[in-house]
Amino acid sequence: MCGIAGFTAFAPDRKGNKALLRRMLDRIVHRGPDHRGSYITPSIALGSQRLKIIDLEGGNQPIENEDGTIVVVYNGEIYNFRELRADLIRAGHQFKTRCDTEILVHLYEDHGAGMLPMINGMFAFALYDKSKGEVLLARDRFGIKPLFYTKTTHGIYFASEVNALRVAPGFSTELDYQALVTFLAQFYIPSPWSIFRHVQRLRPGHYVMIRGGKMEQTSYYDFDFSKKADITAPEARDELVRLVSRSVDRQLVSDVPVAVFLSSGLDSACVLAMAAEAGGKLASLTLSFEESVYDENPQAVRWANLFAREHHRIMMSETDFLERLENRLTHTGEPTGPWINVGAEFLATEARKLGFKVVLTGAGGDELFCGYPTLNAAVLARTYRLVPEVLRKHVIAPFVNMLPAGSGPLPATFLLKSFASAVEKDDFRTFFNFKRVIPASGFPGLLTDEIYDKVQDVCPYLAFEQYKDRTAGYHLVDALSYVDLKTFLEGCILHLGDNASMAASLEQRVPFLDNDLAEFASSLPVKTRFNVFRVKPLLQAGIRDYLERMGAADLTRSYKKRGFELPVNKWIRNGKVADRVRDRLAAKALADEGFFRPDTVRTLLDDHAAGKQNNERLIQAIMAVSVFLKTL
Repeated sequence: MCGIAGFTAFAPDRKGNKALLRRMLDRIVHRGPDHRGSYITPSIALGSQRLKIIDLEGGNQPIENEDGTIVVVYNGEIYNFRELRADLIRAGHQFKTRCDTEILVHLYEDHGAGMLPMINGMFAFALYDKSKGEVLLARDRFGIKPLFYTKTTHGIYFASEVNALRVAPGFSTELDYQALVTFLAQFYIPSPWSIFRHVQRLRPGHYVMIRGGKMEQTSYYDFDFSKKADITAPEARDELVRLVSRSVDRQLVSDVPVAVFLSSGLDSACVLAMAAEAGGKLASLTLSFEESVYDENPQAVRWANLFAREHHRIMMSETDFLERLENRLTHTGEPTGPWINVGAEFLATEARKLGFKVVLTGAGGDELFCGYPTLNAAVLARTYRLVPEVLRKHVIAPFVNMLPAGSGPLPATFLLKSFASAVEKDDFRTFFNFKRVIPASGFPGLLTDEIYDKVQDVCPYLAFEQYKDRTAGYHLVDALSYVDLKTFLEGCILHLGDNASMAASLEQRVPFLDNDLAEFASSLPVKTRFNVFRVKPLLQAGIRDYLERMGAADLTRSYKKRGFELPVNKWIRNGKVADRVRDRLAAKALADEGFFRPDTVRTLLDDHAAGKQNNERLIQAIMAVSVFLKTL
């Protein structure tokens, strides 16, 4: 696990290249503080900040093949590297290390870019083929590990984080308004955009070949929901458990201590239990709060008592949150929406203090196995559209909007208001609306005239619409699952999770995002994977069966699903966080920025504090942009 950075220079300068690569690596040293390595010629530079996980003494990067004609810097873990290594040795390759990184140079010798579908793992890497003068940039099929790139008049630059690119000669801070409106609407920025017009995310399942100063991007993998298996529900549950168990077993490979981030949910409990069954009990860690409605520790402790070696309750106070908020909002290098990411970084930091360098999480199961109620809502919307439009718009919606804002994690009234205002004729647009933070209709009143003039013709819906043709012919559930995998999973869950954990020099692994498991999920009939009245029906049934066999029947029967949330709704109503937000979004500060209308923002804050509206996500989005603008 590492951070990588590098470039191909149009005006070779060996001395300047060395200094520039050092500045880029300085920006991502947190991703790998254990070792810095570099490969520099007059025309190319590759750099790595290594976090030592496997082969602690022998795995330093860059790594070359036998004759030194292929060089790689790499960020990630290859979970099937042992099988691939054995095949390569049989083919005559010689290895100098025990680490998974060296697999890449030998695979490339034999298969070129055709090696990428063979890799089961999370990765982003840059590989230089000296004999051809080519550079290959590649990213895993889910987008677990990030990779950004930009082209200036001086060269092509790439790095694990946007902030490392900002030291590149000729770097432009010109904003990408497609990315900006997508963030305001959706709370995150998905591929291929970044907040900067001339910086792109490498799409998951893609690679870029750089030849002679030109870049060509190619897809090597995509999710396919068109091929369905003939399988019964009991058979599907058994196969699901087998595949998850195998993935957990694969991802336990490490030469350093491994722990589990344990929530109150079934997914992370399953990971913990399977880890205990495969390789012995691990330690577990849970983020905890004084506010009981948000505190998952009581249930997590019950799982830990059965399956963990030891359990750590990591208490986070409002003061802890406030101390980290603005640093977290700037660390990603782009506007960062969900403030749960502050909690994620805090938990990662505390895990590192306890001596852990690797953690397993339960992320990914929701996207693969229909775990978000927005998917259920999109299906129900087809029935709701049978109600006459005049009745929906002029009777039901006004009545729902009169309901109180509610409190706690995702209050029911908030969900009802979102549903009533989201339903349109088009299924994709309806699904997009369910997830939006700020509707496009709200931009004129929120943004200054100058900014609105720049964004009024930019449609945030493009983030979803770009996949509409690809999913033509799919069942609605499969089509929207595909969109979630391509947008929310990659742009929000994985990107922010990686950024938060690596800020603390902690590797985060996600066993539910395994190649075989994902292909199995996409092959399942919709009726097996989805139930309009329940989330994750197959996954929950399979996990419940497994946990009950492991002796947790009493816990599974009393289990109630809840999402991971921080008490932000409460904290921004009154208290220290509310005071900080009001100071940061004061009228003079906003007027100086010239981005948001101060009067509108003040009304949003006042209505939230008074309980008239639940503006939690709007306030977070505004704060994120405001803090980001100060970095330009």
